[in-house]
Amino acid sequence: MNTTFANPTGHFADADANTIGSLVAKAADLALIVEPDGIVRDVAGKHALLDRIGVANWRGMRLDQILGAAEAADLLALVNAPSSNTSEVTVAHPTTSGAPAMIAYTAADPGIAGQALLLGRDVTQVLSLQERLLAIYRLMEDKLESQKQVEAQYRTLFAIGSEPVLVVNATSGQVTDANRAALTMLNAELNAVSGQPLASLFAKAEQTELSALLGKIQDTNAAASIQVRLLSGTAVTVKATPSWGTDKSLLIQLHHATSGADVIGGDGNLVELIRAANEAIVLVDDSGTITWANTAFTDLAMSGTVATTQGQPLSAFFDRSELDLGTTLANLRDYKRIRMLPASLRKTTGEMVEVELSAIAIPNATSATFGFVIRNVSLRVGDPRLSNEKVASVDQIWGQIGKVPLRELVRKEIDVVEKGLIESALNLTGNNRAATAKILGLSRQSLYSKLNRFGIMSDV
Repeated sequence: MNTTFANPTGHFADADANTIGSLVAKAADLALIVEPDGIVRDVAGKHALLDRIGVANWRGMRLDQILGAAEAADLLALVNAPSSNTSEVTVAHPTTSGAPAMIAYTAADPGIAGQALLLGRDVTQVLSLQERLLAIYRLMEDKLESQKQVEAQYRTLFAIGSEPVLVVNATSGQVTDANRAALTMLNAELNAVSGQPLASLFAKAEQTELSALLGKIQDTNAAASIQVRLLSGTAVTVKATPSWGTDKSLLIQLHHATSGADVIGGDGNLVELIRAANEAIVLVDDSGTITWANTAFTDLAMSGTVATTQGQPLSAFFDRSELDLGTTLANLRDYKRIRMLPASLRKTTGEMVEVELSAIAIPNATSATFGFVIRNVSLRVGDPRLSNEKVASVDQIWGQIGKVPLRELVRKEIDVVEKGLIESALNLTGNNRAATAKILGLSRQSLYSKLNRFGIMSDV
């Protein structure tokens, strides 16, 4: 509802027309005197706005010549009922800068028959701010919905994951959630551990050290690990990782604490013997990640120290075209043992070494599931009667039946066939090593190793 001063005659009785016009022009960003038929008779307002919307030629023009038909009709409705109409009409005025000026109009009766006063406020910035706020709200809603979907996916993975995981409130140290694998390890139900201090799930002698670990993570905001024992006495490794969410949570991963001695059988002398063995021995978990290796392996692979080798995938040391570790592990799961599997091991220098693998699936182990024995056969010395690499044919090898062991005869026969295939491929590709490796399904490093082994010379 329109309001006015309580005593306008007392305050404005002596005001002349110029004074009133000046007051109107200053009170609004834009003021129009409009007749009932929509003809604009006069214009006043702030110069910057007047210049932007180009009002110099508006006097004597109809509203529908200045604006679109719909907007002109809305303003004309205000003009023809200025005293009773309390609505506000927002109009987009074209400007010289391209972006329209948004003007919100209201109507007033100037007290002159046949004329109405339209007062306009420039709300361009306000509407722009509102649009940005709405865009931000929409973006927040989209992100919230996306976060809910991701959270649901992670929630599913958390629930069905094979790795034992607890969620702990970083401030109180209390368990807020646990997946099925963790509950199985703890031999407890969720309602029995939820709300309990994390330390209460572990042996009393370990609780102080575990609480100190949580405090350290609070101070450093970095992941940390510790080896402790559960209430059942089971030794586990606890890895705590701070969450980046707003709930200040910690993800607690539990792993059975196994060492080389644990997996091999606990005999310290036996462990030392295996550690010092000439043959490379490696233990890997179910994903093929190295959990333990002896020095013979690090020497063979030139992979640094035993400590730096742990945590690396064993597949990184082999060419997949010759050894698919995933397939090898699958066979171990099914058949428990693999013997004398030929392969080429890649040293960290890139050099390939001919090796022979034997492996077993180790029972009663979690973090280390499979054991590999890797023999370097590149320097293997055969029977002197078969030491000549220039064996011309399979017939010559068969002539040695009964004179040398069968195993050596078979190996030599395979060598002759393999050498012949490589020579044929080289002839087919015009002695191009890259093309030869491709058609034989070998890596270039493996081909180079075999060329050197068979004494075959070729041009690149």
